[in-house]
Amino acid sequence: MQSPPFKTLYLTSLTGVILWTAVVGMSLAWNIHVERRQVTELVENEVRSHFNKDQAFRFWASSHGGVYVPVSEETPPNPHLSHILERDIITPSGKKLTLMNPAYMLHQMMKQYEKLYGVKGRITSLQPLNPDNAPDEWEKKSLRTFEQGVEEVLEYTKIKGEPYLRLMRPMIAKADCLKCHAKQGYKEGDIRGGVGISLPLASYQKASDDVVRQICSVYALLWFILLPVFFFFYKKMQSRLREKMQHEAEQQEWAGIFKHAQWGIALSKIDKVETFSLDMMNPAFAEMHGRSVEELRGTSYFDLIDTTCRNDVGEYLQMVDNKGYHVFEARHFRKEGISFPVEVNITVVRDSAGKQLSWIMNVQDISGRKEAERLIVQARDEWQRTFDAINEIIFLLDPTLRVLRANRVAEQYFDVRPGGLVGLQCFELFREASSPCEGCPAVKSIQECRSFSCQIKHQNSERSNYFLVSAAPIFDETKKMVAVVCFAKNISELKQLESKVRQAQKMEAIGTLAGGIAHDFNNILSPIMGYAELLSESLPGESVESFQAQQIYNAALRARDLVKQILSFSRQTDQALQSLEPHLIVKEALKLLRSSIPASIAIKQSIDNACGKIMADPTQIHQVVVNLCTNAYQAMMDTGGILGVTMRPFVLMAEDSVYKIGLTPGSYILIEVSDTGHGITPNLIEKIFEPYFTTKKNQGGTGLGLATVHAIVHDHKGTVSVYSEPGQGTTFRVYLPQLKEEEEQSDELFLAGVQNPSGTEHILVVDDEKAVVDITRYMLMQLGYKVTVATDSLVAWELFVQQPDAFDLVITDMAMPNMTGIELAKKILEQRPEIPVILCTGFSEMINEEKAKSLGIKAYLMKPVLKSKLAASVRQAFGEVQEQNG
Repeated sequence: MQSPPFKTLYLTSLTGVILWTAVVGMSLAWNIHVERRQVTELVENEVRSHFNKDQAFRFWASSHGGVYVPVSEETPPNPHLSHILERDIITPSGKKLTLMNPAYMLHQMMKQYEKLYGVKGRITSLQPLNPDNAPDEWEKKSLRTFEQGVEEVLEYTKIKGEPYLRLMRPMIAKADCLKCHAKQGYKEGDIRGGVGISLPLASYQKASDDVVRQICSVYALLWFILLPVFFFFYKKMQSRLREKMQHEAEQQEWAGIFKHAQWGIALSKIDKVETFSLDMMNPAFAEMHGRSVEELRGTSYFDLIDTTCRNDVGEYLQMVDNKGYHVFEARHFRKEGISFPVEVNITVVRDSAGKQLSWIMNVQDISGRKEAERLIVQARDEWQRTFDAINEIIFLLDPTLRVLRANRVAEQYFDVRPGGLVGLQCFELFREASSPCEGCPAVKSIQECRSFSCQIKHQNSERSNYFLVSAAPIFDETKKMVAVVCFAKNISELKQLESKVRQAQKMEAIGTLAGGIAHDFNNILSPIMGYAELLSESLPGESVESFQAQQIYNAALRARDLVKQILSFSRQTDQALQSLEPHLIVKEALKLLRSSIPASIAIKQSIDNACGKIMADPTQIHQVVVNLCTNAYQAMMDTGGILGVTMRPFVLMAEDSVYKIGLTPGSYILIEVSDTGHGITPNLIEKIFEPYFTTKKNQGGTGLGLATVHAIVHDHKGTVSVYSEPGQGTTFRVYLPQLKEEEEQSDELFLAGVQNPSGTEHILVVDDEKAVVDITRYMLMQLGYKVTVATDSLVAWELFVQQPDAFDLVITDMAMPNMTGIELAKKILEQRPEIPVILCTGFSEMINEEKAKSLGIKAYLMKPVLKSKLAASVRQAFGEVQEQNG
C-alpha cells in the first residue's frame, strides 16, 4: 500500500487529470453537436430549395395549361391525354407537335436533374394517371398523412441502402389541372397527390465526418499536450517526496545500525588524514578494543593498529581514494596490549557534489574465522593423506558437484598440480561439459541421500574412458547432507574387451547371413551361367545372339565374384591369389561407389590402364579400394570436396624414402586415394590402423575399415602409408608388387568351340533345386554322358540301392532336406567304395574341400560350376579311380 503522502499526491494528480479530461470531453461533445446541427440545417434548407424550384416550375407550366413540343422518341404523345382533342397538332410547316402537360414536363425535368446532380424528384398520387408515377411505401404513407391535414413530411431514410433526406408536400388540384385530371373525379382544391424531393446525404455525411474527425484530433492533441504536464508534475513531486522520505529513513536506519551493529564502526573526517583520528564510533567498536566510546573519541587509528601493518595504511587510503573502498586484514590492540586479527573495510563518504567528506571503517574481529581456517587446513591435510593412500580416483563434491577435495590419483590422472582440481565441477573435468552426466550417481545421491553406482563413459578432447562410478552422501551432525564422496574406477580396458567380443559376435552373425545369401544366390546363378554357356556354344561365334549370351555369362561371373566378396568380408571363405589387372577392379569399385557418394563430392580419377598386373585376390583388392574411398568421402560428408583416385606404375629405388617403410627396391603399382576433408591430427595418425580404433563412433564406425586395409595389403606383400595435415585433407598410398610374367587366367570370356573332355559313363545328379539339376544334366549330356537326376536325396538313395552298379559317378549337392550331400556320399561309398563322388555347394560351414577329400570325395566344386570346370572335374574323378584300380 502507498503511504499517506504518496496517496494524497496521487489523488491530487488524478483529480486534475479527470477534471481536464471532463472539460475537454464536454467541449468536444458540444462542438460535435453544433457541427451536426449545422449540417442538418444545411441539408433541410437544401431539400426545401430543390422542392421550391420544382414547385415554381410546375406552377408556371400549369398557368399555361401545358406546352406543345415536337414529337420524338423521348417525348411521344401522352396516351393519358388522349381525351384532349388538341393533344396533337400539326404546324403550317407540317411539323408534328404534342401537348406536354405540367406533370409530364416536371417528370422529365426531374429525371434530367437526377442524372446531373443525383437529386431525385417525384410527382405521385394514390390514383396516378401515369403508372410510372405510382408511389412507393414511404410515399404512400406520406400521402395518407396529407389526408389527415399534414402539410409537409420531412424524414431521413434510406433508398437502396444509401442515406437520403426525403421531403413531400401535398399537390392541390387547381382549375388548370382539371383539364387533364377532371375525368379522375378531382375538383378544384382537392389533394390530388404529392410532390417529393429525395436529397442524397452521403456527401454531406462524409464532409461532416471529416470535420468531426478534425475536431476530435484537435481536442485529442490538446488533451495529450497537457497530460504530460500533469504526469511530469506528479513524477517530480513524487521524486521529491520519495527522496525526502528515503533520506529520513536512511538517517533512522543508519542510527540504528550504528548503535546496534555487532561489528565495529568508526568515522574519521578527511581533513584529519595526518592523524587519522577517530571522531565517532559505535559501542561494538569500543568493546572490541576493551575501551569506552569516550576513551576512543579523538584517538588516532594508528595507535590501535599493529606496527607491522601501520606502514600500509597510507597505501590503503590511496586505494580508497581511487575506487571508493578497500578491504584489508590487520591486527589491532586491546587496552591490555593483546593483539587480535581483524578485517577492515574502509569506505569513503561523499556529498551530493562528489566531494569526499569522511571515511567509515567497518571492523570485524576474525579470531574465530582464523581458528576455523586453521582447523580446516588441518582437516584437509588429514583427508588428503587418506585420499592419497587409495589407488582410485576419489572426489569429495559439494551439492553443486564442485570438487572440495581430490586424491593424488585424481590429480595424476588429470595431470594437475596438488589442489588444482578444487572448485572445478566433475563433469567439466571428465567430459568438458556444462551439465552432469545422464544417470550420474552423484546427482542421484544428492537427490535421494543414499548410495548409487553405475558405469559412465567420459569423453573429452584428450581421452575417452569408461569408469565404474560409486557415490555416497556425507551428512553433518544435524543429518543434513553436505557433500558426496565419489569413487571412479577406470574400466576402459575391460570395456574394450567387451566391445571386441560384441564385434566378433556381430561379424559372426554377418558371416552366417552371408553364408545363407551365398548358398541361395549361387543356386540361382548356376542355371543362368550354364544356359548362357550352352546358348553361346550353339550360336555362330560372330552373331549378335552369341555376343548377347556372352554378356549374360559375364554378368553372372561378376555376380559370382560378388558372392565371393561377401563371403570374404564375413571371413567365410579364402580366395586363391591370381594374376589380374588391378585397374579393372579399381574402376569397377569407383562405379559401385558413385551412386552412394553425395553429389557435393566430385570423383577425380587418373588410372593408367597399362600399369601392369599383380598377383592378388580380386575381392580383397576391391575391398581395399572401397574402404579407402569410403573413409575419404566420409571425411568430406559435411563440407563436400574432391575424392581423388590415382593408379600408376612405380619403381622404387634404393635411395627413395619409401624404402624406409619396409619395401624392397623394385617395380610396384601405386594406388593413391586422397580427399580434401578435415585431415587427421598427428596424435591420431599412429592409431588409425589399429583394430577397433575409430573417430566416427556416433556415425556407426566400427574401427575395422583401415585395419582391414592394412592387413590385406601386407598379406599381398605390399605396404600402405598415410600423409595428412589438419584442414588440408588426407592421402593414402598403397604399394603392391608388380608381376613381371604371368599366365593368363580368367573366366571373364569363354571361347565357343573349345573342346571339353567328354565321356559316355552313367552319372547320377542329385540337387534339391530343379533348375540346377536341369542345367547340370544338359551340360553332361552335351559332353556325351548318360544322366539320371533326382531332386530329393532320399529318392536318389533309393535309386542307387535298387541299381548300385548302374551308375559310374555321383554328383550331389551339399545342403538338401532330409539327407545332406555328405550323408548321401557316406552311404554310397559304404556300399560302393570305388565309385567316384563329386560334392557341389553354394556355401557350407559344415565342410570344406580338405574335409570332403578326407571322406573319399573326389572333387569339391563351388557353385555356380562352369561347364569346362565340370567336364574337367568329372574326367579327373574317373582318372583317379582308374589309377587306384590299375
